[in-house]
Amino acid sequence: MHTHHNSRPARTTGGAHFRRRIAQRAVIPGGIIRSMPMTLRLTTQETEALRETAQREHRSMQDVARTAIDEYVTRRTRRRAAYLAAIVREDAELLRRLGGA
Repeated sequence: MHTHHNSRPARTTGGAHFRRRIAQRAVIPGGIIRSMPMTLRLTTQETEALRETAQREHRSMQDVARTAIDEYVTRRTRRRAAYLAAIVREDAELLRRLGGA
């Protein structure tokens, strides 16, 4: 625990306590994750691009951002799976020999 210059223990800020309580409640029985509030800091250019896209598509900025995140995560997951499948396929003999070692 950090101490201040006057040797009193540092106090946890209310914000840190609140974030910890929210994180503890994020997962409910069955492994389902509830939505959680978050702050996303964007540059001026990113904000303007998001605003323009939302207006053009008649959607909220939040909806556009959530869709973008979902598409990014899905694309990355699929790409990772494809890379792993290629490694297993291309190095099947090596993996078989290492498994028997």
